[in-house]
Amino acid sequence: MQRRLQRLLAAPHVRHRFRGNRFQVSIATIVQEADNVLPCYVVVQNQIRPQVEQATGRCEATSSFTHTLKWTWQDKEYSCEGKHRSKRGAKNEAARQVLRFLIDEEASTLDPRQNGAVAQWAIGSLSEDLDATLECKEDDETGGSRQQSHTCTWTCPQIEGEVVATGSARAATESRRNAFAALYQSLPSALEEIYLQVKAKPAASNEEVRPANKARHGEINTMHNTATQKLQIKAAWDFHVHTPGQVECTLTWTYYDYDQAEMKTVQVSAVERSKAASKAAANQKMLINQGHLVEIPSAQQEAIDEVHLALREQRVQDAYAKTMTLLDQTEPVAWSFFLPHVFRAVLGEGDVASMHELLGSALRLVQDSGMPVELWESLLDEASFSVRHYFMASPALRQLGGATLADSFPRALEKDYFRRFRHLLALERHGGLMHGIQQYELDPDGQAGVPTLEVHHFE
Repeated sequence: MQRRLQRLLAAPHVRHRFRGNRFQVSIATIVQEADNVLPCYVVVQNQIRPQVEQATGRCEATSSFTHTLKWTWQDKEYSCEGKHRSKRGAKNEAARQVLRFLIDEEASTLDPRQNGAVAQWAIGSLSEDLDATLECKEDDETGGSRQQSHTCTWTCPQIEGEVVATGSARAATESRRNAFAALYQSLPSALEEIYLQVKAKPAASNEEVRPANKARHGEINTMHNTATQKLQIKAAWDFHVHTPGQVECTLTWTYYDYDQAEMKTVQVSAVERSKAASKAAANQKMLINQGHLVEIPSAQQEAIDEVHLALREQRVQDAYAKTMTLLDQTEPVAWSFFLPHVFRAVLGEGDVASMHELLGSALRLVQDSGMPVELWESLLDEASFSVRHYFMASPALRQLGGATLADSFPRALEKDYFRRFRHLLALERHGGLMHGIQQYELDPDGQAGVPTLEVHHFE
């Protein structure tokens, strides 16, 4: 009787906020349509523990990469080959084929209703493609029970209401997985059709815009975190779901005003389709209101997104041409969103002429007003890490050393001091990297050569 009671307590409990019958979304559909299946592949591989043989090659006919996988487990064997223009993409396609095969051969392992880790990946993939909001919180212990309990709440802009599921177990990890398994089982039946419709949209509105938005959100959040840490500001976010597709984020800053010798509190709110988007919008709004960031017009933001899209598709010359136009159209304070990225790509291509033209145009345009300090430091860092094309680092650092900085210092003396020694630091960093690699390569006792590290590299 006691064991039966323990099993009942450990079983996931579901609270539905929908009416009618509910059926989980087909895992085969998610595996087929998801952009990145490697996390799910790793989870399943760790659970089945097969003997894996893999190899990466190049297809001579199409110049694309190939990745071959061979699984051997429990007297079973499966081999496949994935092709893509990048090595990671080829591995992802091979992993997709393995998962599709295992859906039939290892049905229980790939069943999200029974495998909470797979359910967590599947729901995360759905949330990313549908701009849904997912929250998993640990419940407070009641009655002195040793059971851990977690509650998952999932909100999708295309569906009215929210899905709530609860799971419990003795261990926190197992409790969280039970909650995800219960949440997957309680997803609405219409979700699969909605998911397929979203994935069937043209690439311009689906696959291209979303990565640009995510990258922009990441940059805004990084800027916000840097500002709050340096200025010793306490930031707090509060989220509220109004209607499907309308998530409001309220950001509160609390800090000590040394001029007025008192604590101050500032609040802003932003409403977007998802929790991540609303948080980034609130962070951006606060930075703009407090004078730490300029507001970029929508037309210029679209042009910046096109530059990032060209870089993701490895169209470096196209990104370079768009950047040269953007430098004339945007303020220098907005260059941090695209110029260091393009500079990194040009260094990776080994294009000396484009590098000099890019830096020359930027330095000429800021000759009177001065280059923002954070942008200048970003360009110095990119140049100092250029190792494979080391012949470009010294000219780039020399060119950046003569830049005029913006008036962000109390006096000209402090500005000149900072510019001189920050430039020396970049030179020292590059020299240290080159010296360390040469020491390894010239070591007569070395058993193997050390490959040259290059961070500015496209697959």
